Amino acid sequence: DPDCTLVLKNLPDGAKDADLVALFEGFASSTGGKILGTTVSVHRGLGFVDFDSVPPVLAAVAKHQESPIELQGRVLEVDQKTAEQKARRNARGGGYRSGSPGNGGAFRGAGGGAGGRQNQFR
Repeated sequence: DPDCTLVLKNLPDGAKDADLVALFEGFASSTGGKILGTTVSVHRGLGFVDFDSVPPVLAAVAKHQESPIELQGRVLEVDQKTAEQKARRNARGGGYRSGSPGNGGAFRGAGGGAGGRQNQFR
């Protein structure tokens, strides 16, 4: 459930899964929840912390807004996964991507070998 996941950006190169557990386990124990898993993609500076409920996620985001959370001297970007996804979707215009059926685009090969739809404004 994306509502139960924290998205962490700007992770330092040396970050490990155990670092994320240590950093966020206080939020789970204070709400009675628990951390189910963590994922760190060091080459992208990206990580995820999965909780078993939404309250620890919201508590971590609220705490970060009050006082930025740091790991190894680096301030992290902390957000709820669903909120982060909505922000990303809105930043790129939302809806379907160009070339997908939802906005009138056509896939390659459609239209009898003409490479898709022909330009209607010749």
